[in-house]
Amino acid sequence: MSLRRWLSGASLPTCVLAVAVAPAGAATIATTTPCVTSFGGVKSVGLLGTGFTPGRTVLVRATHPDIRAASLMAQVQADATGNVPAGTLGMPALFSSFSAVDETFTLNARDDRGVEAAPSTFRQVFFGFRAVPGEAKPRGTVRYSARGFIPGRPVYAHFRFAGRTRANVRIGVARAPCGMVSRRMRQLPAKARIGRWTVAMDHARVFRRNAPLQARGNLHISRTGGSSRDGRLEP
Repeated sequence: MSLRRWLSGASLPTCVLAVAVAPAGAATIATTTPCVTSFGGVKSVGLLGTGFTPGRTVLVRATHPDIRAASLMAQVQADATGNVPAGTLGMPALFSSFSAVDETFTLNARDDRGVEAAPSTFRQVFFGFRAVPGEAKPRGTVRYSARGFIPGRPVYAHFRFAGRTRANVRIGVARAPCGMVSRRMRQLPAKARIGRWTVAMDHARVFRRNAPLQARGNLHISRTGGSSRDGRLEP
């Protein structure tokens, strides 16, 4: 199955006549959300840091046990109190493998005077859905699982064939923090027709072509059974 993985700001420090160096181990760095969702070509995260050298450049990196080199997330300037100003920053795509959809990363930060923050963690999911098992008869039972939706809101699956919606099914309410939801149900909750179906998941009760946060996948029905593919957001 093909995956689309897409890939912040930089601020240069000015000359400072005198700086106060924060005590070792006093600095902190963290994301403002417990789970980051990658979708639509861009993902972003709020960042908060404290205890760095005032006015100095802070490099923020993310690491994962299965990734050889740390990924630079941001290069920011600490303010006059040594804090990293709160804000939303763009992030490079971070996944340890081509098929990864839900992972936990370690966040590290160090300023150019050597003050290093205690590490923290954040979780990241790739927006989309999947069916398990991946192959089943149309009337067979599978578990549809979606991730990256808005927590607390219901998620619906729309099954379309030949340009028409054949079924709208409520999967459930997306759970915090990563907007996940799942349901065991028939692989195809509609009259089986041979060929390629489109499965779309979003927050709308009925299918809307331009609905925000919509993930799509294909469901191929053959004369001997069917196979479902992972849903992926289409830009």
